[in-house]
Amino acid sequence: MLKKIKKDINQYKIVILIILLYIIIMEVIFKELCPIKILFGTICPGCGLTHATISILKRNFIDAFNYNYSIFFLMIFVIAFFIDRYIYKLNKYIVPALFILSSFIMILRYVLLFIN
Repeated sequence: MLKKIKKDINQYKIVILIILLYIIIMEVIFKELCPIKILFGTICPGCGLTHATISILKRNFIDAFNYNYSIFFLMIFVIAFFIDRYIYKLNKYIVPALFILSSFIMILRYVLLFIN
């Protein structure tokens, strides 16, 4: 498992570096990571996910839910992805289905925010 993780990190090191540079540049220049918020001044479907993730790591699930409740579905997807990739191959439809479900819930939350 560790060999596979190291191989993936080595294979995607340029992408990881670009993402880290993006985060640093956006925080230094705009004090904001979200390009939607910067360009249009409105929230995006993923707004609140970072705060929700930090809240979950602190075991504060109510705050996580209030920041962005789609985090729970995304976590299920991420856990299933890692299990499928590094531990045990799941049914080939499970990970894509969880990705579609979590994406749908995130977009539905976004639409509901604008309706209310």
